[in-house]
Amino acid sequence: MNGTRRLRYPGRCVGCAVALPAGSVARWDPGTRRVTCGDCLAREAAAAGALPDVGVAGGSARREYERRQGRREKQVREAHPWLGELILALSEDPQHVRAFGVGAAGETALGRELDELTAGRDAVTVHDRRITRPRGQIDHVAVGPSGVFVIDAKNYTGMVAIRGTGFLGLAEARLFVGRRDVSALAGKMTRQIDAVRDALAGLPEAAGVPVTPVLAFVDAEWPLFRAPDEYEGVLIEGEGSTCRLVAGDGPLPWETCVLLAHRIAQRLPVAR
Repeated sequence: MNGTRRLRYPGRCVGCAVALPAGSVARWDPGTRRVTCGDCLAREAAAAGALPDVGVAGGSARREYERRQGRREKQVREAHPWLGELILALSEDPQHVRAFGVGAAGETALGRELDELTAGRDAVTVHDRRITRPRGQIDHVAVGPSGVFVIDAKNYTGMVAIRGTGFLGLAEARLFVGRRDVSALAGKMTRQIDAVRDALAGLPEAAGVPVTPVLAFVDAEWPLFRAPDEYEGVLIEGEGSTCRLVAGDGPLPWETCVLLAHRIAQRLPVAR
């Protein structure tokens, strides 16, 4: 937020009286020699209707795609000085390069829809947030009237289904998109949920607010009947149903949604 700095000395917030150790990020007023903590600044911003730094959907995936693509092009040109341009023109990027481009497109498409919810004051979404321990990234975190939604966008094609495996399908049920077993995606969301809960910890307005994981399959197909809606505690949604879920009715007023989004944006910076 504008005007914030790391404190050289300990202080106490003029708004909520919380103790701020040296190194805390807060606003320092040299005239009154008073400090204001990040949460109180977020409350001020929420009351004024100011949104946090929402980030750019698909930004880090797009940068990684461009980096890998550029490295491949350089390697081809160096290995084939005379034919490099022709080889590049007649061949496509390998899968480990294309995957980032496809992923970025999916995140961007869903992010565009979620941003419309923010513009309409139906929810507040921040995109492309960095997490640590272990290192990773969250595609979207949306705060709507019914709670906080941690969204992992996947740009896969094929029919979404939960099918039994093994002989006659009697073994463990697994999540598939087409022929691709994507069951592991649900387990990988645990660290994302933990990171968002840690980011909200200690904020009184966040007490009791549910944090829900969502796998959003942007370009997938869905069966007409008995479409899967949950797998191992993770909601399974498409692009449109994710937006409807986020904007659904609930007890949180707009100002609280903005406040929680500010706290998440403070604690989980934009991925670089």
